[in-house]
Amino acid sequence: MENIKAVIIDDESKAIGSLTQLLKANCPEVNIVETFTSPVKGIEYLKAHAVDLLFLDIQMPEKTGFDVLEELSSVPLKVIFTTAYDHFAIKAIRYNALDYLLKPVAAAELVTAVERSRVQPNLQGEQVAHLQKFRNDKIPETIALSTSEGLVFIKLNDIMHLEGQGSYTYVTLANGQKHLVSKNLSAFEEIICEEQGKFFRPHKSFIINLSYISQYIKGDGGEIIMQDKKSITVSRLKKQEFLDLFMRV
Repeated sequence: MENIKAVIIDDESKAIGSLTQLLKANCPEVNIVETFTSPVKGIEYLKAHAVDLLFLDIQMPEKTGFDVLEELSSVPLKVIFTTAYDHFAIKAIRYNALDYLLKPVAAAELVTAVERSRVQPNLQGEQVAHLQKFRNDKIPETIALSTSEGLVFIKLNDIMHLEGQGSYTYVTLANGQKHLVSKNLSAFEEIICEEQGKFFRPHKSFIINLSYISQYIKGDGGEIIMQDKKSITVSRLKKQEFLDLFMRV
């Protein structure tokens, strides 16, 4: 079994102990080589030692997890954030194709996150730069997609529609490009459908950019024709909500 060298940075000793025990019990392939309650000392260690995976708390008094990432932008490792629920922080993480666990950490979610880390790319400088821009601007214009070819940054306005297929999502752009992402459609809905009046989920399998609608055909729920000729059914439960949005476009 692959040995994954990991470090935990969290200002709470109790949280470190809990996560360490969970990893020992559920992820024996993960070898915790060091833990730090001081992010500054953690940064020093990671710059001097090769590590595969970092479990990183976000809310810390000395430095936030985002500050830590900024200083580690050139260090090759993978990152899983650990955080209590923080809407802004989680949205920033999702926009940048990073992974996270909510405290208290559940064993099943920990196992899944560690499995995902095997196929995810190392932390990239572009991700960190985009994360910092997100923190400063609050209203992001781009989103990172983790694809089999690597990390891709695209403008939200360039997304025409998204199609969910199980635990995967096809993201279709206005220029015809398609990207396959290993996240389900609901994960995208939580991010981009907050862009009120721009994105809408008319059906369980689709999210659309209202700016790229070509035609609406009346019916039981109705049918949307996108500019790339894609035909998308509107569920009966979403029909009135869609028409209310459509009339404002």
